[in-house]
Amino acid sequence: MRGLTPSEAAAASKLFFIELMEHGEWKIFSQIRTRDEDSLPAVLTREEVMGDLQLHLDQIDPMLVRRLKDILRLAKANGHAVILLGCRLKLPPELDHEITRVDFSLPDPAQLGTVLDGIIKSAKLKAPHDAIREAALQSALGLTTTEAENAFALSVVETNGIDHRIIAREKARTLKRNGLIEVVSTPVGLDDIGGLDQLKAWLLRRSGAFGASAKAYGLPAPKGLLIVGIPGTGKSLTAKATAGAFGLPLLRLDMGCVFGGIVGQSEANLRSVIQTAEAIAPCVLWIN
Repeated sequence: MRGLTPSEAAAASKLFFIELMEHGEWKIFSQIRTRDEDSLPAVLTREEVMGDLQLHLDQIDPMLVRRLKDILRLAKANGHAVILLGCRLKLPPELDHEITRVDFSLPDPAQLGTVLDGIIKSAKLKAPHDAIREAALQSALGLTTTEAENAFALSVVETNGIDHRIIAREKARTLKRNGLIEVVSTPVGLDDIGGLDQLKAWLLRRSGAFGASAKAYGLPAPKGLLIVGIPGTGKSLTAKATAGAFGLPLLRLDMGCVFGGIVGQSEANLRSVIQTAEAIAPCVLWIN
């Protein structure tokens, strides 16, 4: 800044920009402008898309925070937008109120169907029957498009076709690797539960409330069930048998894994669990 007038020094200290290069790497540079403040917004000539910026924000660099605030101010003044892309976003307090967060939901069956069609086309397979296709898409619910693509491709490699059991297996591994929620196999049924006749009768009566015909009729789906008792009375077994009776996947949530030591981490974990459960629905969520 030596040798500059105060206005030039102020402009030089403010105009720092982050530009995404064509090969995907970040380049941080500064630019010194003249005293003409009217020419400052001209630097922003297009929308800036920033990918994987979280890796830089994790370093808690005050200079980076300052540069981002400056470029946001200039973007607003010039009618431009700054878009931050990434699989997670934890903003510093100085930027938390400057940026609008847009969360994308997990892909629905239609979007997963597009991914499945691409795998089938690239592998030069015949189109599967509707029942096989529906089972594969149902098994892939709760995965991202990349995870679903990997599961479909693995099924093709192992069986030379689309097998919903392999897709469900890979989804169980993926969810368990996340550490918050896991898919539990349900080899038991209501006959494995001793007693609790009223509960089993209620479950059997409501087991048909999840089908397409029930939805078309307007029958409401069961919302929840609270089972309380001392250890060893069959609470966990009842949860497994409920999923078996309904014919739905069973997701197990351990609340001890949700809570985190960092402020806001517990809420973020719970939102992630709810988003996954809603994407897999209909399902049985077992909160232990």
